[in-house]
Amino acid sequence: MAKALFRFYEELSDGLPPGQRKRDFEVSWEGKKTAREIIESLGVSSTQVDLVLVHGRSVDLEHVIEEGDRVSVYPVFERLNIQGFSRVREKPLRKPAFVVEKNLEAVASALKALGLDVVLDDDGAGEAMLPVGRAESRILLTGRQDLQGAPGLDRVIVLKPGSLQEQVGQVIEALDLAGDLGQEKEHERKNRGEASRG
Repeated sequence: MAKALFRFYEELSDGLPPGQRKRDFEVSWEGKKTAREIIESLGVSSTQVDLVLVHGRSVDLEHVIEEGDRVSVYPVFERLNIQGFSRVREKPLRKPAFVVEKNLEAVASALKALGLDVVLDDDGAGEAMLPVGRAESRILLTGRQDLQGAPGLDRVIVLKPGSLQEQVGQVIEALDLAGDLGQEKEHERKNRGEASRG
């Protein structure tokens, strides 16, 4: 029987037994098993996996795990663009989507104008944000400190008071979006140029 050390990070560990969450634990199996087979046998969906490292080297989900391997399994990265590094898929799962409290409506509008997926909490009470955030894996943008550790919300950005530009800048900086937004704008510019020539 082969054995390897596994560690699941962030929300990927939520469904594991308490003693296996966000820590190394030993997994044993018989025969030949891929990373995908072992990950799914532990109750973790491989569709939520964005990066698998074996001894610090990125591998794909069909990589065969061997005796003594040390395997790290990561979900979507929201503070780091891993495109070109992850061998799990061509494009990382990282597609930021937001739910924004009512009093940050100007921030929501500005993020929409940048081409981001934004839902506004229309009731203004903050209660609608929690189920939407959980169900759609949206990043909650709020000015309320008390929501920082809300159960089931792993992705929360508490915006500091400031100008609209400063608050939008906080979001872009927190999620390292500057490069992505720049690429999108360049893509739009090229499309407009081709359309005008056609």
